[in-house]
Amino acid sequence: MAESSSAKRARFEKQGHASLTTLPSDLGLEILGRVASHSIKDISNVKLTCKELLHLAEHDSVYKKSSLEKFACVHVNLVNKEKPFSHRVDNRCDNGHEDQYIGTLYNFVYSPEEIYSMYRQALFLRRCRKSGNPELLYRDGMVIFFQQNCCSFRENLALQNLKNAALTDHIDAKYVYCTLLMVSEDKEKRNHGLEMFCSLKMTIDLDDCKQRVRSFLRGMWVRRKVVPIHDFSFCNSTICKALNVVNNLDDREITCEYCHADAELKEFCNI
Repeated sequence: MAESSSAKRARFEKQGHASLTTLPSDLGLEILGRVASHSIKDISNVKLTCKELLHLAEHDSVYKKSSLEKFACVHVNLVNKEKPFSHRVDNRCDNGHEDQYIGTLYNFVYSPEEIYSMYRQALFLRRCRKSGNPELLYRDGMVIFFQQNCCSFRENLALQNLKNAALTDHIDAKYVYCTLLMVSEDKEKRNHGLEMFCSLKMTIDLDDCKQRVRSFLRGMWVRRKVVPIHDFSFCNSTICKALNVVNNLDDREITCEYCHADAELKEFCNI
C-alpha cells in the first residue's frame, strides 16, 4: 500500500529533517515571496504540493512580491463585479447610453480557453493590485496618466500609484514620479521632485532607467504628453557653465544640478 503524503511528511520530520511547512510562518512567507518574485510558474508549482503551502502562498505578502515579467505591460481587464466576462465601452453609443457592457464581444475574437486564461490572469492581477504589488502600481500609474483621458481625479490617482510604488524603491516609478513632480505648477511639489531626482541620480544608472521607461511608453498608445512649464527653469544663473551643454544631455558634462534637472525634463517631455 502506497504511503500517504501526510505519513511521508511525518516520517520525514521524525527523522530530524526540516520542511517548509515546519518553519515559522513569517520565514515561510519570506521564502515563498522570493520564489514568487523570481517565477510565477515556480510559485504555482509550490501551491500544488500540499494544502499548507497553498494556504501560505495565498498570503498578500506573496502577491505583493510576485513577478509580472510574463504579463503584458498593458492588459485587457476582463474582471467586472457585475459581469466578469464583459468589456466596458466608455464611448457614447447610438442609442445615447454610456458605459454599456458588451458581454459577447470576446466570443468573436478569442476561444473559450483563451477567455478563461485571460480571466484567470485578470483575477491574479487584481489580487496583486489589492496587495500593493509595486510593479503593478507602477504600470497602473503609467497607463492612467499617459494613455487615458486624464481628469484631475485620475491624474491624482496615477500619481498616488506611482508614489506608492516609489516608496517601495521601485526605480522606474521613482524616476517617473519625481519627473512629473518637477513639471508641476506647485512650487513645493517641484522642489520635492528636484530633491528626489538629485538623490536618485546618485544611486542608479539613469540611462538604463530612461530606456525602460521609453520602452514602456512605446508599447502603448500615448494620448497625453508631458508639457513643461512655460518659461520656467530650475537654473536661473546667467553665468552657469553648464548651460551650453543642456541641449546635449551628458551626465559627465553637466555639473550643475539645476541644469541637469532642466535637461532631464526636456528629454522626458520628448519621449
